[in-house]
Amino acid sequence: MKVKLAMVVELSFLATLVLSIITIFPMSLVYASPGPTIYLSPSNYIFNTSNATIGTKFNVTVWVSNPTYPFGVRMWQVYLTYDQSMINVTEFYGKVTKAPSFRAWPNNNLKGRDWSTDYIFYGEVGGGIGNPFWYNLGTNSAALKWGDVIGAQVDVPSAKKLGAIEFQIIKLPPEGDKLFCSLGINNVDTLLYDDVGKVPGVSKIDGYYEFSSGGPPPPPPPPAQTKIYVDPPEIINPTMQPSSTFTIDITIDDVANLTICEFNLTYNTNVLSWISIMVKKIMDQYPTTTLTLDEEAGWIWTRLSYATPITTSSPLVLATIGFHVDDLGESPLNLHSTQLTNSTAQPITHETSGGFFSNLMRDVAIVNVVRSRSWAYHGWPVNITVTAKNLGNKSETFDVKAYYDSNLIGALPIVGLAPGAEINVTITWNTTGVPEGTYTIKGEATTVPYEINTANNIFIDGTVEIKAFIHDVAIINVIPSRGWVFQGNPLNITVTAKNLGNFTETFDVKAYYDSNLIGALPIVGLAPGAEINVTFTWNTTDVEPCHNYTIKGEATAVSFEFNMTNNIYIDGKVKVRFVGDVDGDGKVDMVDMWEVAQAFGSYPGHPRWNPGADINGDNIIDMVDLWLIAHNFGKACSP
Repeated sequence: MKVKLAMVVELSFLATLVLSIITIFPMSLVYASPGPTIYLSPSNYIFNTSNATIGTKFNVTVWVSNPTYPFGVRMWQVYLTYDQSMINVTEFYGKVTKAPSFRAWPNNNLKGRDWSTDYIFYGEVGGGIGNPFWYNLGTNSAALKWGDVIGAQVDVPSAKKLGAIEFQIIKLPPEGDKLFCSLGINNVDTLLYDDVGKVPGVSKIDGYYEFSSGGPPPPPPPPAQTKIYVDPPEIINPTMQPSSTFTIDITIDDVANLTICEFNLTYNTNVLSWISIMVKKIMDQYPTTTLTLDEEAGWIWTRLSYATPITTSSPLVLATIGFHVDDLGESPLNLHSTQLTNSTAQPITHETSGGFFSNLMRDVAIVNVVRSRSWAYHGWPVNITVTAKNLGNKSETFDVKAYYDSNLIGALPIVGLAPGAEINVTITWNTTGVPEGTYTIKGEATTVPYEINTANNIFIDGTVEIKAFIHDVAIINVIPSRGWVFQGNPLNITVTAKNLGNFTETFDVKAYYDSNLIGALPIVGLAPGAEINVTFTWNTTDVEPCHNYTIKGEATAVSFEFNMTNNIYIDGKVKVRFVGDVDGDGKVDMVDMWEVAQAFGSYPGHPRWNPGADINGDNIIDMVDLWLIAHNFGKACSP
């Protein structure tokens, strides 16, 4: 085995996860007229029964170009419609191979952006690339939507690919007839954005599919695509602590007449160290091997030359590479710069895929959910406080969501939550329009890449009952029989209650002087909209004179009370006087005697009647009233 070693300056292959895209505002580009064009190449896909049949596959590639270069692009999206009764989608090049379908990462490490060197964002990291989303638009119509966005716009130097879709023919045309449909991208959902916003003047040119009958049988389908890849594609193991070791295989599949294989494997030197490479014997031969290794920069370039050409339709391991785990972290195992050559020195078309290593513990959880109330009327806000915690050993960015049943209430982003830290997020539920019923409340943390435990990402708190019909009782008036009373004399207080809701209600009505209960009476079966007067007699015998007392009425709350603020009604003040203080000046003296003498012998309706002079309240002013004044003569309120 021949080995060449070289040392180069250390390069960092640490990928920066960009989960919150930084908005940058450079000077906007001026676009020529017309602007960029999004199109299919080729634009027409014409088949007949001489070259195709049911099961035949063909690739549709979407491109973007511009009259002048470079031109800036930060985000693109394509929406392609087709007739699903004629053709269906079997593969999409540029899709993400890891769930969930949309996430931010260094995508070239996970097959999102490395499917073609002509891809518009090839080699870019950060941002978000998603799996294509399929839409069923009816009996015959369907659509695919896909796109990509990066942290800041790139200058596109030439025509570039936006995606490639493999279609399969699923329907034959009638004899002597043809089937055809548009491969439509000329719509509002196919677009380009730069750092400023939507790129103006974008032309979008539809493609065309046709399948006509006639001609000889089609040729057999093409052979399977040659692949060279890292196996296993993922090593995710939090128990693989520093000083652990592991190996990966460089594997080839479905190749014919292979004589030379070249590849470069790169890795993160902050996490891993290369310790070994073992070239495998294939078909009874070892290859002539050339290696160039750079342990500081983290790459291994390998060239394998086979004296006898290799042909296989099943996987063969070309080499096994061993690594030492130096630290906690993540590392791509990028397989790139691959070249496969056959015995006539012609390149072999092939697919390449790398791998990924992580020994981090990635785990976010919802540990509590608290409702601000257990029931609410339509339109009432309900605060849902969700507590999220990072149970892993890497700072995490994710979303916290709140739901009633399966309905999303809202979502808020959590950025850079440190290991072991927890955070409370309050999401307000606007219950307007929510049907009456009882709903289960739950909190959710969206999964982070390579999460070890997703069972704790959901926490169910309990229920909230939403009420559509109103329960509401109120006190609408309080009337004392007069604004003062002699100590020891009774005073009537009339409290008016009303049912403002739309249910018949049973509750208690109470009367108070200050915070002291005068009395309580039950109200049974008060109909919606009805009101009732309740009269309480206040016994003032033990009430201290010389004070003004606040009189109020109260209705006890019914179940699901809509408005508690109207359950209490305050009338005003009632003053308690010394017995005999007729003129209310706070003392019993000869003036009060004179007031009684002036009304002596009168009764209600008599022209000299003075109700204040009726000391004992028997509706006649006589010697008893004079005696009561004399009995209390000289009493006075403290200054």
